Amino acid sequence: MKVGILMGGASREREISFAGGRTIYDNLDRNLFEPVPIFVDSYDTLIKLKWQFLYKGSIRDFYPPQQILPPSNVFNVPVYIEQIETLSKEIYKSAINSIGTPTTLDELNKHIDVAFLTLHGIFGEDGSIQGAMEWIRMPYTGSGIFASSLGIDKIKQRKFLKALGFNVPKYLTFSTETVLNSPETILQKVKDTIGFPCVIKHPLQGSSIGVQIVIDEKNFIRQLLKASFIKKLSLADWLNKSDEEKQQWVLQTMDIQNDIGLPAFVLEEGQPTEIIRHPEWLLLRLNRMKKDVTLIAIDSPHQILIEEFIFGQEFSAIVMEIDDKTVATMPPTQILKKQSQLMYDYQSKYLPGEVSKITPMEASPQTLKKIKQTAEELYKAFNFDVYARLDGIITPEGTIYFNDPNTTSGMLPSSFFFHQAAEIGLEPKDLITHIIYRSLQVRGKTYSLISRRYVQMLNEKIKNKSENNADKQIKVGVFLGGYSSERHISVESGRNVYQKLSSTKEFNPIPIFVLKNSLIPAQYRETLGIPQKNKQYSFWQIPINLLLKDNADDIAKSIVETLENKDKQNIIHEIFLPPFTKLHEQYKLNLIKEPVYIPFEKLPEIIDFAFIALHGRPGEDGDMQSLFEELNIPYNGSSPEVAKITMDKYETKLKLQEGGFKVPKGIKIYKNQWKNSAEDILYQIEKDFNFPLIAKPADEGCSTGVTKIEDINQLKNYLDLAFRDSLVIKPSDKQKLQELRIASLPPLETVLVEEMIKKESPNEKLIEITVGFVSHIVGKKIEYEVFEPSETIAEEGILSLEEKFLAGEGQNITPARFHHDPEINKTISEKVKQEILNVAKYLNLQGYARIDAFVRIKENLQIEVIFIEVNSLPGLTPATCIFHQAAINEYTPVQFLKEIIEFGMKARGE
Repeated sequence: MKVGILMGGASREREISFAGGRTIYDNLDRNLFEPVPIFVDSYDTLIKLKWQFLYKGSIRDFYPPQQILPPSNVFNVPVYIEQIETLSKEIYKSAINSIGTPTTLDELNKHIDVAFLTLHGIFGEDGSIQGAMEWIRMPYTGSGIFASSLGIDKIKQRKFLKALGFNVPKYLTFSTETVLNSPETILQKVKDTIGFPCVIKHPLQGSSIGVQIVIDEKNFIRQLLKASFIKKLSLADWLNKSDEEKQQWVLQTMDIQNDIGLPAFVLEEGQPTEIIRHPEWLLLRLNRMKKDVTLIAIDSPHQILIEEFIFGQEFSAIVMEIDDKTVATMPPTQILKKQSQLMYDYQSKYLPGEVSKITPMEASPQTLKKIKQTAEELYKAFNFDVYARLDGIITPEGTIYFNDPNTTSGMLPSSFFFHQAAEIGLEPKDLITHIIYRSLQVRGKTYSLISRRYVQMLNEKIKNKSENNADKQIKVGVFLGGYSSERHISVESGRNVYQKLSSTKEFNPIPIFVLKNSLIPAQYRETLGIPQKNKQYSFWQIPINLLLKDNADDIAKSIVETLENKDKQNIIHEIFLPPFTKLHEQYKLNLIKEPVYIPFEKLPEIIDFAFIALHGRPGEDGDMQSLFEELNIPYNGSSPEVAKITMDKYETKLKLQEGGFKVPKGIKIYKNQWKNSAEDILYQIEKDFNFPLIAKPADEGCSTGVTKIEDINQLKNYLDLAFRDSLVIKPSDKQKLQELRIASLPPLETVLVEEMIKKESPNEKLIEITVGFVSHIVGKKIEYEVFEPSETIAEEGILSLEEKFLAGEGQNITPARFHHDPEINKTISEKVKQEILNVAKYLNLQGYARIDAFVRIKENLQIEVIFIEVNSLPGLTPATCIFHQAAINEYTPVQFLKEIIEFGMKARGE
């Protein structure tokens, strides 16, 4: 059965849709289905997508293709296709053909049998695509037209909920015209009827886009305009900005998640006069302004919703249909925001570790039963089909408010969708199978006879599905977690490796969490026989419900809670599990197991291969590699000696310098040195270096704590924070973090300060790149396959954690744009790849790795490669750039992982 996965779309949530579509593609049960990726672009064109593009970090990385973009004099940033100012039919057609095969709605039946909808927002969740599917008699997943059109509109929802007797907060609605012309009137009415704090919402947006929580009247009008995607700019403010500040203002404005986005109307006297699409055209227009300007996004709402802020526990519950008679709620998840957070925003939703998610939520059995009952009543009242995600708040008095029913949940690997399903024993591929199965049943009731036939076929296939022969599979221990600042990204990497290997017949992946021993109460360490010395960590085989927790800290906490016999599993089994036992029988599933401690010496009995998906310490420092060598267990990546060197950025720098490679000048500062002679260190740095500088932890990755230092005072603040004795950031230090433009900085023992790589002349080109490779054993020789370099674009000059790992934020262009002439570009690329190969051989990197560098292209086309960092265990999150580099060489992610494992088996197997 061909499952068309519809992803992308025109809404501001297109990146989450794209990432969710990729998750469905990766987890679809290949014994039952054939996935067909269908990309929907901003102009609603359906494109049968080439699989290689699925593993790009952002839609802008591949569409529109770089070769069709007109040259920009100022902005070297990717744009969405609707942001091209002049797009001819011929160029648009060539853009589509570069990524796949265009198809029409009428032709869709030729390519797919059922549509799996992962589209979000307008044209995705509002009934439009659902109506289109019904028009062509195409079975599709999820809710129908009515429920979708109701689920998208928060204003209609409030009226509907109130009419049906559900609790609704006090709310007001205003037209956008009133927002523009009389915001003071709105402020007065809010003060009179709702009060503060209050919440302002764009009624047709999801993923918290456009949501503003207003504490008091001071910033009300500014936040009201922001929620309405309206931006006002005075002539005086614009003229007071430097050229760099103007460019940053324009770049911020074009952000479709956090600002008004482009295209946008320019308003004069309250009326739209022109549409601006590209940031460069916006900059030109503003530089010509003679009076104040108002910009309004083309998808600005007709109405704005303002409601009272409800204090209480935030939660999200997935409700799903088991069969025609049974609707069941999964264990709801509680969202615990950081103390400084009022809102569960876009970053918090999709970036690992930003908030804590507790499943089931911390509440009494009576409260959980009440939430379950109310959620199921609402599900039926809204006439939802198959599944829905219901977000709500329960007050301290026990009043339940459901504030956002969603007909299409986010489908990233750690989303509520999979997270809650795992708690009741459903792996992602089984949950996806049931959604398709149940959707076919629902569609078969109305218009689609073929859906009924598909249900019969699927029944037979599920019944006869052959089980993999576990004895013939290679047992791969996937090691993830740990306790470095990169532990949450490690969970993302490890989970992705586990899910990819799960889809194969050759491998049986076993998730193993690396837990810091100090987190385990002493009495349990003694009972289990965990060694008190030598190692700071222990290994724990974890079940799927823990693997799909949101972050490493949640997994660690759950392991300890299991030891302490907390009754969460009892609550799940008693309140939530019973309706789902039918699915366990239907899909031949095993019930949830508890985490199990694995002594080091027992590992060879459990696994054949160790896949280290850890970052930082332990993992990249050679310690675990040494352990696996002692136990004769083959593993991925480089040897202990190489890992130890590359873990330390300063030692790597010295080693490369010895080999004649170009590296930035730097100095390593130790904590005890700083404590004893801070003034001397600052004097030496000011004497030997020019500002701005780069400061970073010497042995942390994932952009943790990396920042640009503008002057000596910023450097002192950075080093004071880095070398503090406590894990806790004092309130007085939070302002320093903001000034340094970093979200967090762990306590460190060493810091690397190095020169910032800059252009040496105006006419040269300077490009930051990241390059991966995979190595093979041919005969008795190691051969290296270096991938095409990716060009990395950082908005602040330094790639942030969000840009690396938040869906749609990172911008990596592969292959890198070294030169506009294709032949010259290829020549430069080959020279760069040769330099990467030289470094890989010189450092004796093995298996796979990623190397970060700057490429300086001089006027005479001579190149210079300046090496920044070597990652012996690069991140393997779903959209990491090493996967889309490998895709150019025709490796699917699974094939790439197979190559890594095969090398480790040959190099270190018996």
